[in-house]
Amino acid sequence: MPSEIVQEKKFHPDGALFWKGSYCAGKLEGKSEYYYPNGHLSSCSMYKDGKKEGDSLYYDIEGKLIHEAHYCNGLAHGEEKFFDSEGRLATKLVWDKGQLIHVSQFYPDGLLARTIELKQGKRSGIDRMINPDKSVRFEFEYRAGNLIKILQDDTTLSK
Repeated sequence: MPSEIVQEKKFHPDGALFWKGSYCAGKLEGKSEYYYPNGHLSSCSMYKDGKKEGDSLYYDIEGKLIHEAHYCNGLAHGEEKFFDSEGRLATKLVWDKGQLIHVSQFYPDGLLARTIELKQGKRSGIDRMINPDKSVRFEFEYRAGNLIKILQDDTTLSK
């Protein structure tokens, strides 16, 4: 016999909606939404059997999207993006079943500023910083968190 889905709401001290979601057999199930005291949506996530599943979206107090992530069976999986106050992509993370494998950071104009490759949570591969003029500022090779080789390093103070 399937368990019943129970809808629930919680409120801020002033009575404004704080959270709404649902449970099945005591675990979060379906859409879960948090709200700021001003009524704007703070975050929206989907749950399956108590674990995040699918896209999770996070907003600032004015309602602008500031963060989005994707989950599979409760683990970060795929792209996770962070946006600046103007809505521009600032940082992108790539996850594989809960393991961070790539980081990209961007200048406000959208140009790529830095990339970092990781394995098992440690830098492993190329860590590259790019100047706004698209020239490479530095490029290091790592293995298991250890610096293996400096491929390029133009980080002098004169630049």
